[in-house]
Amino acid sequence: MRNKPLKKRKIYFWFINQFQVFKNECNSRKVQQLDEL
Repeated sequence: MRNKPLKKRKIYFWFINQFQVFKNECNSRKVQQLDEL
């Protein structure tokens, strides 16, 4: 019971991490597209 919230928190942080990686990728892609234009 005690480590269940910890697991939720881990998943939560993992989500945030994935989201930021995704955002960074999108931003770098936009920059690349702008460079190509």
